[in-house]
Amino acid sequence: MSRQYAADDLEGMGDTIQYGFRSLIIFLLPSAFTFMLLGKEVIAVAFQRGEFTAENTYLTAQVLFAFCTGMVFVGMYNFAQRVFYSLGDYRRPIITAAISAAIDIAISVLVLIFDYPVQYLAYANSVAFTVGFIIIFIMLRNKIPFHYSKKMLITAGKVLLSLVPAFGYYLLMRRIFGGTWWEDGSTFRGLGLLAAQGGGIVIIVLLMYILLKVEFMTIIKRRRS
Repeated sequence: MSRQYAADDLEGMGDTIQYGFRSLIIFLLPSAFTFMLLGKEVIAVAFQRGEFTAENTYLTAQVLFAFCTGMVFVGMYNFAQRVFYSLGDYRRPIITAAISAAIDIAISVLVLIFDYPVQYLAYANSVAFTVGFIIIFIMLRNKIPFHYSKKMLITAGKVLLSLVPAFGYYLLMRRIFGGTWWEDGSTFRGLGLLAAQGGGIVIIVLLMYILLKVEFMTIIKRRRS
């Protein structure tokens, strides 16, 4: 991006920017979706033993869920920051970082004052980064012209559509094996069930990507080259 900007290739840089945003949507949206669905299961299999009880797993999963609500926006916010860095513009990222930090702190203080559950601190972080992304995205759009609407929305729509059958598979597995097996903690059975549920979701999403012609493999090949 730095070379494109130095060469005054704003159109090429715009294509690179919206390609980066689409790549983040393709990877981060299914990741957030999977952890939101299987948070308890992942945490139980990884950590639930000894002093780490099922109650701890449940609480940690709620915090993870709250962080996942902002995962896509955190990724895109960080990417937008780096775009400005490549332009030699450090002022705008600092401004948006200060705004995001102020929002995060303000909401966190309210959470502590009103004694809300700990996961609301994670929601505060997600809200702060979401607002920060919106602000920095508008700044970026005003600085570098790029046609983001159509391609980004189409990509987001395809990804969301890919998650529908994956969610159906999750509900089917939950109906067959129940939704409380994670309470047994870190066991080989739990590991197997987690692999079956998580692996199935990943496979279904990948198959849907192929069916809907989401540019998943193109991104993989481009990163390897």
